[in-house]
Amino acid sequence: MAVHALLRALLNQCDYQTYVKMQAVGNDDSTYSGDVHVLRDGKIVAICGEVTFQKIARRVLRCYFLPLKQVQIHRKATPSKPQVMTLLKAT
Repeated sequence: MAVHALLRALLNQCDYQTYVKMQAVGNDDSTYSGDVHVLRDGKIVAICGEVTFQKIARRVLRCYFLPLKQVQIHRKATPSKPQVMTLLKAT
């Protein structure tokens, strides 16, 4: 059974930290499952349990999580290649 709980309202202008505990699922070591805790000012504000993630190359993640200006610079510097990203639904 998946556990999803929002313990406090999420605010736009706040910094959040995450605590993630994952374990490999299956034999190929490409899928991980576990819990994600979201913290604000050292207190838990949200919990997502039994979340499953597909392993993704770090270079691909950088493209998705850089500030917009850095992403545009990065895309100009490298030739365009199709990239595939698989997201799994929480069970």
